[in-house]
Amino acid sequence: MKQLFLLLIILTLASSTWISAQKRKADRAYSAFAAGEYYDATDLFKDAYSKTKKADKNSRTELVFMIAECYRLTNDPKNAETWYKLAVKSSYSKPEAQFWLAESMKRMGNIHWLLMNLKNTNRLLLQTRGQNRKSDHVNCRLIGCESGSL
Repeated sequence: MKQLFLLLIILTLASSTWISAQKRKADRAYSAFAAGEYYDATDLFKDAYSKTKKADKNSRTELVFMIAECYRLTNDPKNAETWYKLAVKSSYSKPEAQFWLAESMKRMGNIHWLLMNLKNTNRLLLQTRGQNRKSDHVNCRLIGCESGSL
């Protein structure tokens, strides 16, 4: 009985240490991102993402979004598009992910998908309260795409 109790205590301590290490990795990634060190932040976010449990969908979606942001800010639209697509697929996705996915597609020259994503972004923003200003910005982009003036 003592051995079982001791084993339970050891497992509890080990799991709390693992969770604490995950939080530190994510914190370092956010610090690097805030400092403008996007290449380092990308690696740290990817590491944190790979260690995050699949059941924690909210954290994983946030990490995927941040990886995409790092690629966008380092002028890598191809990788940004890949990661934004992952972020958009999640049920915990941010409307901004849809918008930046469309912008990445625009930079890659994928106009058909760009139009579809801008329309979807506009719909998502209108469903979210307090997003009218962002919705106006998306409408301007949409009108520009449909008229051919990207």
